[in-house]
Amino acid sequence: MVRLGRRGPDQEAERGRRPGQRSEHAHDRRPAGPACRDLLAQTAKAEKLDPIPDEGAQRYWKEALGGFRRGAAECADGAAKNEEGQVSRGIRAVQTEGLPKLVSTVTLIKAGLAAAK
Repeated sequence: MVRLGRRGPDQEAERGRRPGQRSEHAHDRRPAGPACRDLLAQTAKAEKLDPIPDEGAQRYWKEALGGFRRGAAECADGAAKNEEGQVSRGIRAVQTEGLPKLVSTVTLIKAGLAAAK
């Protein structure tokens, strides 16, 4: 069975680290906690806004906010537990579930505005 996300002693040695030694990039996850908590707070505010009049754009907007909420919550929880894998999963959810839907929302709004000219 192949396990992704964890390296064994052999792989760590190949990278020039002792088993269990943190990556030189491990510090990159520290700012994720506050950023994820902020995204979670901003998402909660956005969810209280009036709906977008265009039904398609509103549907994508709601899906984007759901992706942001799920991903930010996962990330913030992982940061609180110092679980880099969970932080990464949360960030990935924001990137794959939230951002593409936000792009679709903006695209539909821009198209609607262009058509109204």
